Amino acid sequence: MAPDSAGLDTLLARLETWWRPADPERLAEQIREADAAAAAQAADGSWPDIEYACASMVAWKTQTHLRRLCALAVALRFEADTRREARLHAALRALDYWTAHDFENKASWWWTQIGAPMAMAQALVLLRRELDPERLRAGLRTVARSHFETRVGERTVRWTGANLSWMAGIRLVGGALERDAEKVAACFERLYAEIVVAPLGAEGLQADFSFHQHGPLLYMGGYGVAFMQDGLRAAYLAHGTRFEMPRETFDRLAAYVLDGQQWTVRGRVFDYGVTGRELTRTGKDALPLLPALRRIAELGVPRRAEFAGFAARLEGDPQVPPLTGSKHFWRSDYTVHHRPAFFASARTHSSRTKNTELCNGEGLQSHLLADGATFILRDGEEYREIFPAWDWKRVPGVTALHAPDPLDPKQVGRNGPNPWAGGVSDGRSAVATLRLERGALSVLRAWVFLDDGFVALGAGLACAEPHPVRTSLNQCLLRGPVYAGDLAQALPHGEHDLAAARWLWHDGIGYVPLAPTAWRAILGPQTGSWQAISEAKSPQPVTHAVFGACLEHGRAPRDTCFAYAVRPGLEPAALDAWAAAPPWRILENSTQRQAVFDPRAKLLAAVFHAPGALDAPEGWRLRADRPCVALLRETPDGLRLTVAQPAQESGTLRLALDRPNANAQTVRELNLPDGLDAGRGVTVAW
Repeated sequence: MAPDSAGLDTLLARLETWWRPADPERLAEQIREADAAAAAQAADGSWPDIEYACASMVAWKTQTHLRRLCALAVALRFEADTRREARLHAALRALDYWTAHDFENKASWWWTQIGAPMAMAQALVLLRRELDPERLRAGLRTVARSHFETRVGERTVRWTGANLSWMAGIRLVGGALERDAEKVAACFERLYAEIVVAPLGAEGLQADFSFHQHGPLLYMGGYGVAFMQDGLRAAYLAHGTRFEMPRETFDRLAAYVLDGQQWTVRGRVFDYGVTGRELTRTGKDALPLLPALRRIAELGVPRRAEFAGFAARLEGDPQVPPLTGSKHFWRSDYTVHHRPAFFASARTHSSRTKNTELCNGEGLQSHLLADGATFILRDGEEYREIFPAWDWKRVPGVTALHAPDPLDPKQVGRNGPNPWAGGVSDGRSAVATLRLERGALSVLRAWVFLDDGFVALGAGLACAEPHPVRTSLNQCLLRGPVYAGDLAQALPHGEHDLAAARWLWHDGIGYVPLAPTAWRAILGPQTGSWQAISEAKSPQPVTHAVFGACLEHGRAPRDTCFAYAVRPGLEPAALDAWAAAPPWRILENSTQRQAVFDPRAKLLAAVFHAPGALDAPEGWRLRADRPCVALLRETPDGLRLTVAQPAQESGTLRLALDRPNANAQTVRELNLPDGLDAGRGVTVAW
């Protein structure tokens, strides 16, 4: 073997460490799978229960062979006991059977060029001490199917984003096994070159540290996971070698993970608004981030303590402080709000961004997930695998037409019809807005995220269709009793008219309509199937006990306004007093302006849908000469204004503030950002 002057043995040793399951139970699970596979294997190296002729685009059953090969390799490498010889023979037979048949999935380029090569690369690294040169070369033929560009149908595709990082990672493992240092170096360079801020309209890492794949589609909890894993793995493998990641590149990657992706996680799950079609997969959560976070935190890298803190929060360590603050991702029309007691988000879309996607039969009902979806999480388990039983017209936070017709698949994977979607955050609070136009339905929405909850507003709601229109307050797993108003008894299963109730309480969260309105609760079992949302999944019925609540706007509403508040952290007795006298005021909820004032924080949150003036307490009067969103906060050092233009128009914005005891009107003329920063908030002292 050639000397390790190029660092290839270091890379291979670190790959072994990377692939060793950090969780002892996960390691034990793979060892059990390996021993079961060895016992069930046929003499030719195959397994009788695997459908080797399968050609499914999503559930390619043939890949089970490679999964078992990897389990055998893990067991051989990380546990030495009396079953070693049986495991080795089973692994070599499995490798020989695969390479002799040269399996490909003709229906899916992904399995052929990423899925199978990735698994084979792992198996070869872990088994490399046991392989003769011919077996290694045979296995590398599968690995070599990863390319930076390829033919898909009639076109040549040059991979980007997570697809590119997958390919580069697979190819550099192949280069290390081939002892080809220059190939390895070239793969690192390709991977590093992808960790850049994408140009306007391109997929990949965005200027606000969100992540897009398959066009302008928010995917931080889907393809963005692979991008993070591959990037941090490259940094880990190359640390201290000739291949080391440039500092500027590492800083950009760290910002994506810590200033972007981390803010989409609560407990052990992603906000479901950032997972794309992967929301329809069983077992979907944020735990796959853990190995990469743990490994990178072992090194003396910048922001090491933050990587370790992110990992500890995923592990549920109560000693690590929770994230606190707000962020708006202007490239993705997405707002998040963290407090120790809860997390909430507003996912919208515009003519710049896609709503979600339907791909490979996954995401069949996902139409409304960017129509103002507002997921509310305390421990993160509120929606765990509820989705086959969901009523997909009652997505939390969304105003929707409840026509009897099924949702139209052609409406998935589309950009919005207008540019008005966005928001702004000053780091502590946030306001988000959306001009929703879906078929015959239109409404102006705003969400104001405060220290102890949020206020949701709707104005100008109209729909010409003669079917019910509803705004869903939530639809989550039913966890414990539900109380309405001052009723002493918990509500039983069923549908309940709440017209006489001031508030509704479930699982530590209060829901309060802020104007007389018709509303109802829907409690109890709901049934559906995974196949209804993902073609390759089981058609077997799935039933969950569900909590749901919604505002009823009636049929064919016209110029209707509505408002409600969500207040986590209060028990029913305290919620009653809070609902009777909310600590903030809605100043206006119209098609001209939507605004809330919180005297506790001395905060004015406003959406100007048109130029005009807004009168507020404290004698404030704020005027804007064009549409915008604004947060005006009084601090010990004076007033601070944070403002953005949700339609992402450039130019100047002129704001004027009148207030008591001021010698003159205060005026600010701001230059709005453009290019990659269009829609970003601008903060000035006032």
